[in-house]
Amino acid sequence: MTALVFLHACIGEFAALAFLWVSVELLEPTATRIQRATHVSLIGVVATFLCWLLGGVYYVIHYNDFVRPVIKSGPYPWAHDIMMEIKQHVFLLVPFLALMVYLLIRQSSREIILDKTMRRRTIILSLFTFCLCFLMTALGYFASFGSRRSLEGLL
Repeated sequence: MTALVFLHACIGEFAALAFLWVSVELLEPTATRIQRATHVSLIGVVATFLCWLLGGVYYVIHYNDFVRPVIKSGPYPWAHDIMMEIKQHVFLLVPFLALMVYLLIRQSSREIILDKTMRRRTIILSLFTFCLCFLMTALGYFASFGSRRSLEGLL
């Protein structure tokens, strides 16, 4: 169970860093940098979908039946009621934003190089994806915090 959460978090943070990298590549785009941004964003897409899959497996097998009741019965039920509920809903959006960044770069590479507005919008979308990935990490931390504090009360 711990390995699954660890992999989920690591892959999610890796995905976040991929979209930060994409944003940096697009600041001063050249054909080479666009090509690199395309490859890195594809890696980010794969990572977000893999993270989505791992998180879903963990949620269905462990979280819903075992972890959530522990959190809700402990001193910080808001760790699930607020933080995890937000994470569960925002998390659904992240892989599709990642896919949108990839497809946008792949299909509009020339426009990104020539048109500052297009470049800026693509950078903003990539940075937004980066921020949401790290938000997921923070919200997951709060759920883990609630679980740990609940278990400490049982000792």
